[in-house]
Amino acid sequence: MSSDSTDTSNNNALSDFYTRAYTDAVIDRWNTDEQLILEQQIQRWPALLSCLCSLYVIVDIVRQPHERVKVANRIVVLLSVCDVLYSFWSPFLGSWPAPVGSAYGAAGSVAACSTAAFFSGLGFYASTYYNASLAICYVLMICYGWNETKLAARRVAWFLYLIPLVIVLPWCILSLAWEGGNYNGRTCGMMQAYPQFCDNELVKCERGGKIVDVFWQNNANTPRGWILMVLPSIVCGPIVVGCMFLLYLYVLRQELANDRYRISVSTKESRRHSQQVAFQGILYVWAYLAVEIPWIVGVSMWAQRKANPALFVIPSILMPLQGWWNAVVYLRPRYWPWIQQRLSCCCCTASKTKGPEQQQGEESATRPISVETLSVAEESFADDDDDMEKGETTTTSKPTGTAIRIEESKRPTMPDKTKPPRPTKPDETILQSAVFLGNSQH
Repeated sequence: MSSDSTDTSNNNALSDFYTRAYTDAVIDRWNTDEQLILEQQIQRWPALLSCLCSLYVIVDIVRQPHERVKVANRIVVLLSVCDVLYSFWSPFLGSWPAPVGSAYGAAGSVAACSTAAFFSGLGFYASTYYNASLAICYVLMICYGWNETKLAARRVAWFLYLIPLVIVLPWCILSLAWEGGNYNGRTCGMMQAYPQFCDNELVKCERGGKIVDVFWQNNANTPRGWILMVLPSIVCGPIVVGCMFLLYLYVLRQELANDRYRISVSTKESRRHSQQVAFQGILYVWAYLAVEIPWIVGVSMWAQRKANPALFVIPSILMPLQGWWNAVVYLRPRYWPWIQQRLSCCCCTASKTKGPEQQQGEESATRPISVETLSVAEESFADDDDDMEKGETTTTSKPTGTAIRIEESKRPTMPDKTKPPRPTKPDETILQSAVFLGNSQH
């Protein structure tokens, strides 16, 4: 019993040591105004770009009646709204909503910081779940053949619309009720206590003390609260990656089927459209991973007490950019054909500038047939017609690779009928023989 209590006290002492060391490193990291200004500017510009791109996607979809009725586009609109909420209230505003005197550049109040924390948390975590909804929607449409009517009839669309809000809203309301919207060193975030790094033991928490007692009690290694921070990513990550894998398998099977079977033009166009939609869904998954991976890595490093300056800079640049990536994927069907056209024009220009040896080889491979060759072929077929009437033995030449095989055959005697008029132009058989004779002469 005494050994267990000793181990517990040692673990608590070790945890306190790592916590104080990490806290000191973070405070040293932010001990100058220049560093704070640099951090704020770094995260502000990507956030502004993301807001503008998300607003463009929202307006573009809403203004098109045939586009705004699609389930996937409606999810993209909701995803873009969440991106605007997070990018504006958290990285763009930065420390501005924080109470005056609590951070460099702070010009707000406790209420303003709580509001910013509520909307930024709602936008960030809801966008994670909406990425999973979008991936599921693409799998249902492409892999299982569900259309808009079937999605609406089975109420799957409303499930994809509302489930993210049903999951995230209680979490945000709980943080607001427990006074958890406070300044966290960079922005106003959810589930934070004030002042920073208070533990209700050495430093009494003025706001958010309940959150510290429930979520941020440290053990010997990591605080258990960080698991709640990345819980949406842990839940949605496998769903999104699994959907991407299913879409990739579908595209691969379609390509193999196109190579193996001869299909009609309409079927080929339908499969091509399905492949394009599936590829669009895969790109949305990559846009999600471009934001979630830096977030998970940054939180994991923070939980392990590894205070690296890059820990703050890299997520500050990459995390607000989901609106930008979503806009790039959304507009890809419009600008990608233009890029392909430009690339094809460049290839045509390059083919016109070939060397003389290449042009000579192409001319010899496609050398035209002379008039003399056509006349020789025509006379040979005329002689064959006369011999067929007489029942004489004729010799015919058949191409076998690059050689000519001579065969003798007894032509049957034609019945006594009026000889049909000779064609004024060589027919298709004469032209084929002429092609062969022309190639053999060369």
